[in-house]
Amino acid sequence: MAVKDPTGDVPDWRIRACPDCGGEREHEVTVRFRTEATREAVQPKNEMFARQPYRLLKCYYCGASRSEQVV
Repeated sequence: MAVKDPTGDVPDWRIRACPDCGGEREHEVTVRFRTEATREAVQPKNEMFARQPYRLLKCYYCGASRSEQVV
């Protein structure tokens, strides 16, 4: 069962399943870019292409954080 704001102001994309507290809860959702390879392994001219987007999720209910790669 999804726990939503009773006013209905919470967008659907902020409701995610939380494996730590169970159920679907509201999360803070941000996107960051990470480089999987070390800087030494990536040539400077290709560094901007070596980054990949990750979705960072933080549960407002229990405070657990996790990240997942955006595909």
